[in-house]
Amino acid sequence: MRCVTAFLLVAATALPTDGAYGQGDRVFIDVTEAAALLARPGAVVLDVGRPDSLVRAGRIPGARALPLREIVVTRNGHLTELPPVEDVARALAARGVRDGAPVLLYGEPLAAARAWLTLDVLGHGAGARILDGGLAAWRAAGRPLETGA
Repeated sequence: MRCVTAFLLVAATALPTDGAYGQGDRVFIDVTEAAALLARPGAVVLDVGRPDSLVRAGRIPGARALPLREIVVTRNGHLTELPPVEDVARALAARGVRDGAPVLLYGEPLAAARAWLTLDVLGHGAGARILDGGLAAWRAAGRPLETGA
C-alpha cells in the first residue's frame, strides 16, 4: 500500500502548477476555480470514496458519489489495480463523465488522487481537476451544500 500511496502522491504533486500540464490548466484548483468549472456545460462533480451517509449529509450541489471500489481492485488486502477498463468506463459514464466533459473531484485526498489518475489513464485527465482542500475548503468559502438523497 505504501508503494501505491507514494506513487499517487508523487504523480499528483509532480505535475506542474504553472499551466504546463494538459490544456494549460492545473490539476489542483481552488474553490473559485471549481465553481467556475461547475458552471461550464456538461460539468460533472464526483464525491470520491466517502461513505454514502456522509455524501447525503453534505456535498457540493450535483455531486455524484463514486465509491473507490468501482475504480480500484483489491489484491492481497491492498488497493492496487484498475478494474477492467470497461467496468471503470461504465461506472464513470453512469455518473455523467463523457468525452470532453469537465470533471471536478473531491473526497479523501488519496481517493481523489486515485480518481484523477484513473481518469487520466482513460484519457480524461486533461479535463479533470481536484478541489484543493476538498469539501472542507468548499464549506469554509461559504459555498452551498446539498443534503439528502
